[in-house]
Amino acid sequence: MKLDILYINLQSATGRNDELVRNFSESAFTDEWTLHRFEAISAQSQLVLDTKGTASPNLKGNYHSHVECIRQSKCYDNHVMIIEDDTKFCHATQFWLERIIESISENDWDIILIDFYVSNAIDMADLMKARRQCLESNSISLTNAALWNRAFAGAGSYIVNKNSKNKIIEAMSFDSLDYAYDLLLRQAMCGGVLNGILVFPFLTTVSDIGDDSQVQGQDRLLEVIYMHLFRRLTWIGADDLQAIKERADQLRPKNFPEDVALLESIMMPLLSLQMHWRT
Repeated sequence: MKLDILYINLQSATGRNDELVRNFSESAFTDEWTLHRFEAISAQSQLVLDTKGTASPNLKGNYHSHVECIRQSKCYDNHVMIIEDDTKFCHATQFWLERIIESISENDWDIILIDFYVSNAIDMADLMKARRQCLESNSISLTNAALWNRAFAGAGSYIVNKNSKNKIIEAMSFDSLDYAYDLLLRQAMCGGVLNGILVFPFLTTVSDIGDDSQVQGQDRLLEVIYMHLFRRLTWIGADDLQAIKERADQLRPKNFPEDVALLESIMMPLLSLQMHWRT
């Protein structure tokens, strides 16, 4: 299956560019998968400065980068993948994505999210169990975004239907920006403006370099990194569990409130028991 992959990358982010290109090469995809760099629109650009709204300059730059990237993708006749430059692939990404696209009518979707944030810790526990079931049955779960009953966000890695590019651009065009691109995209999918599909387990994940966010504010960065660890734990390429554990231990707060520490000591064994014993 022919697929053009456009990755959004700031001119100054050469380390991210090199890491993504290296990982793409190591994933050994067929020649039908082609990687293209799209230069991200910086927070200092005139386009961002002219954009109204309360969103930060970084969020405005990210928004314009995604919309312009989709606009540029119209020069390709096929479906395209839009990713940010902290995306990580594995050997199985192509196998599963092509199976998914072949199994769905082109009329039934506009966007397929193949990696996203899960912000609720209780939802993470449910999804860990779902991932185990998918691995045991060698399957992938597809859910209509409008019917997904858990909080989600993110636009780091998604597929754009070749027939929906203008539709998406129109749905995501705003004169004033108060929210991040991924939240506006979620609103469009959950509101039925766009037909979105969520894939789980994730087909890509966020690389370690993504922990140094170019978009998120520092006040939420620790929370976001924990969400990154969950994404690395639950994607199809999760194989270095020790590295995830070491990173989690490194981030662990020194002093939990006593009641939170007790809750942890109860929930972890209980979660383990329920994941193994219940169907």
